[in-house]
Amino acid sequence: MVPILNLPLYGLLKELPNDHEDLPSCYHNLGMMENHRGNYTESLQWLNKALQMYTQTLKSDDPIIARTYNSIGEVQLRTGDKSSALESFTKALNIRKKAFGEDHLLVAMCYHNIG
Repeated sequence: MVPILNLPLYGLLKELPNDHEDLPSCYHNLGMMENHRGNYTESLQWLNKALQMYTQTLKSDDPIIARTYNSIGEVQLRTGDKSSALESFTKALNIRKKAFGEDHLLVAMCYHNIG
């Protein structure tokens, strides 16, 4: 397995200034990559860093924040932390319902994750 420090996304991360608008997206992608690699602690660190930046720069009901809560919930579920996963999935659901309405695929996906 290729160490994360050798991946192009990490190189991009080092080049971006601390206030670059793409930085939280890079963090989110690194978190998802670590999730798929089975590195759940690292995944949650990256995803929480993304969430922190998103909540500082976006409105609290932005669907991007819902995506990050959903991703965090996926990792929490994989680690067996069902109560935290439920909380994260519920936050994603509430944001997506407000943004898209009840009859939207992303809302249905939230219900699926909660179920």
